[in-house]
Formats: sequence, structure tokens, C-alpha cells
Amino acid sequence: MPKIRSREEFENWLKGQSQETCVKIATRAALRVLPFATHIGSPNRDRETLALLTFRCILTSGVAGNTPSSVVGVAADSARSGVHDVAGSASAAGAAALAAAGALYAAAYSDANVVGLGGDLFQKPLWRGGRQPDEITSPLGSHPDLLEPGHIWSFWQRWYRGMFEGQPIDWELQKKVALIPNDEWEKGPDHIAEKIEEIRELLEAEDRASSAPTEIEMPVPPAAAQALARRLASNRDAIALITAGLLEQIAEFRENVRGDNRLNPEFREQLLAFLDDLTGKVQDLLGLLPSDATDIDARTGEKGVRWLRAFKAALLEDARKYASYENVAGAAVPTGIILGCTGLGALLGMPVAGTIVGGLLTGQLKPGKAADDLLKRTKPEVEP
Repeated sequence: MPKIRSREEFENWLKGQSQETCVKIATRAALRVLPFATHIGSPNRDRETLALLTFRCILTSGVAGNTPSSVVGVAADSARSGVHDVAGSASAAGAAALAAAGALYAAAYSDANVVGLGGDLFQKPLWRGGRQPDEITSPLGSHPDLLEPGHIWSFWQRWYRGMFEGQPIDWELQKKVALIPNDEWEKGPDHIAEKIEEIRELLEAEDRASSAPTEIEMPVPPAAAQALARRLASNRDAIALITAGLLEQIAEFRENVRGDNRLNPEFREQLLAFLDDLTGKVQDLLGLLPSDATDIDARTGEKGVRWLRAFKAALLEDARKYASYENVAGAAVPTGIILGCTGLGALLGMPVAGTIVGGLLTGQLKPGKAADDLLKRTKPEVEP
């Protein structure tokens, strides 16, 4: 753990730290003097503009320290240049911060100790004991604070409070705010408040969508289970015949892929894994076939519905990666395998566009084009 007692020792210590650590320490140092920019006298456009651009600069710096990337780095440079454009109005704040230099350096030395102990700086309160020192509080006097809860500044109030207490708000939200384009920031605090609210609502909608149960996880309605059981029974022989041919095609293609030294090794492994998964799914279907055409079992039907849901996902999502010659040169999954898989799905109730099937039967549509069309995702499927 570093023993830092002077500014010189602190600067020497910083030279041995990673850029990420230095950015975090600089961000926290800026946060400690942020009150000098938010406690303003009579509100006016210049003071509010300075506060907004200061918020932007510090937030972007924090994001760069937490999740470094070239895109965020460019945004941080842009944010700093914006603050410099209006820095002339910050002279009084600068003088007040200078008077508090002792407390600020002591806090920075404390940050160095946190780093030395392997702690995450952004998970620590800005000030030891969680209380702002008098050297910062006293010069602020009775000036109003922009960070009091309010519509326009409410996001920034929550953001600052989170950083102050060592409990940052969602980093993905912060990143999205940091990447708001320059021309948007130039439109002022009201406009930025609206943009941030749009971003927040969009992220919340994405979170709801990602946490919603997938189609495979949804309960199976009894009617759907009964319908699938009837299809397994009535199409038993056709399914067995198609399955046998399909497994043979997959095995042959798998051997060709395994022996093709022209393929990128990583891609070959991914394609082989897909073919093995597809083989497993087809074999699982064989295990669901009833012993005779009159054996209708609702429980088996429920398993069949879940099998079909997983099979559709593999066909409509995974297979698309490997079924295009443009994507994988000569290693594209053969059209016969795609059409065979689609045929199995159709026998179990997976909708297939009639125009595609009709075109195949009349010879007006080439098999390759039919496979491409079948792999295009359409509207959500109706439960079988």
C-alpha cells in the first residue's frame, strides 16, 4: 500500500499506474469540486451551460475509466473541449477550489490507498466518512444548487449522488448519455434532459424484453399439446422417412466439413457444433414418435411442442449463419438439409409459405431460392 504524504510523491505514484486508474482518480477529483460549478448565484444561461458541460465532461470521464473504449475516448475529448470554451466564467469557482486544495489532495491520497488495496474506486464514497469537508461546504454559502431535485436536472442529481456515495447509477445508461452527439449538447439543458429520458425509457424497454420468457419457456396450452400429438401419430411414417434421409445428409456433409482444410479452424468448429446440435434435435424427434398411428399421448404432445419451438429457433436463427454461400464460401449447409428440416417442421405444424412450396412443386422456383426464402424470419408463428 502506498504511503503518500506530498504532492510530489502522489505525482510519482500516478506515473506508475494504468491509464484507467488515472482516469478514475481524475474523475473523482473533478467530482469533489463539482459543487463549485453547481452552486450558482443568480441563474443565467452561461452558468447553466457551464454546469451542463461540466456534468458531461465528468460523466464521460467516469465512463472512460469504468469501460475504456476508443469511442468513449473520443467523446471524452469532445466533452473536455466544450468545457474549455466556457471556462472563463469559472474563475470564482477555481479560486474557491484552490482554497480547498489541502482537503482535495488528502482525498486523492486516500484514493491511492484504495487502489493499493485492490479496491474499486467508483465503489467508494468520494469523501472519507461520506461527508463533504468544511473546506468545500463553507465557500458555497447560501447559493442555490442546480443539483436539488428538479425535472431538468434530476438525472444529474441522481448521477452525482450515486458517485458521491460510491453507488454509481447504471453504467450502460451513463455510457449512452456520454455518447450523445455534440450538436445535441449545444441545444441546452432542457433538450438534454429530454434526450436522457428517451435513452432511459429505451433501456428500460430493452430490459423488460430481455427478461420476458422466451417462446421455448412459455407454457404449452393443452390444445396445442393435443394437436401436436395427433400430428406425430398421423405423420409418423413420413417423419421417420424424412428423418432417416436427413440424418444421412447431415452426416455426409459433416464429414466433408471435417476434412476441408481450407476452412478457418474456428469456423469449422462452430459449423460442426451446429451440425451436431441439429443431429441431436432430429434424433430427439425420432424418440417422440408413437409406437403406432393411433397412439395419441398429450404428454408426448407437450414435449413435441417444446421440441418444435427449439427446432424453429435453430432453423430460423442458427441455420441462417451457415446456409449462405456468400458468408461461408463453399461450406454452406446444402439446400437439401434446409428443405428436409423445413419439411419436418411442416409435418408438425410449422407454417410454410404456400407460394414457396407451390413453386418447388411446379419447378418455377429453384431449391436454393426456396431455402433462402424459408429461412427468412416472418411474423411470430401461431401455436401448433
